[in-house]
Amino acid sequence: MVGAIGSGVWDVVAKPGLSRAANLLLGILASGSSTLRDLPYSMAALNPYSLPPLLLFLVVATGVPGALFGALTAGPAGRWLLTRIEKRDKARRQRALRVLVSVAFAYALFLAVIGVVSFSVLNRAIAVRRIHEANMEMIAPFVPSEEVLRLRAQFASMVSRADYLAVVSRLKVVAAAHQARLRDEEIPLE
Repeated sequence: MVGAIGSGVWDVVAKPGLSRAANLLLGILASGSSTLRDLPYSMAALNPYSLPPLLLFLVVATGVPGALFGALTAGPAGRWLLTRIEKRDKARRQRALRVLVSVAFAYALFLAVIGVVSFSVLNRAIAVRRIHEANMEMIAPFVPSEEVLRLRAQFASMVSRADYLAVVSRLKVVAAAHQARLRDEEIPLE
C-alpha cells in the first residue's frame, strides 16, 4: 500500500516537477553547446537502454564519498581537525570551517548538476529510441525488408538532431505512402 502511494506521489508530484527542472537546466546549458543538444540523438542511435544502471552506479559511487566527506567535515572528524588548529586563533578556525563547508557545498552542487544533466540526456535518448522503434514497428508490415534495413541503418548512423529529423521525415514519407500512422510524441529541447 505504501509503495503504491509513493509511486502515485512520484508520478503526480515529483516526476513532472523534476522533469521540468531538468529540461530547464538542460535547455540553459545546451543553448550554448550543440554537442550537448545533439547528445541525446547520438546516444539513441547507440541504444541507451543499458545506461540507467551505470548512471545509478555513478550516482552511488560519487555520492558516497561526498556524503562521507560531508559527515567528516561536519562530524567528529571535522571538529577534531578544527581543534588541531590553535585554540587561541578563533578567526583561523572559523575560516577553516567556512572553507570546509564551501568545498562540501560546491562538491554537492557539482554532483547535482551532473546528475540532473545526465538523467535528462539519458531520458531524452531513451524517448527518441522508443518512439523510433514504435514507428518502425508500425511501418514494417507495409514496406520491403530492404527499406526497413535502410531506415534502421540511417537511424543507427545519426549523430545530431538534424540527422534525427531526417530519419523522421523519411519515416513520414514511407508512412504516408502506405497510409500508416506514426507516433507523434514531442521530444523536449527541440
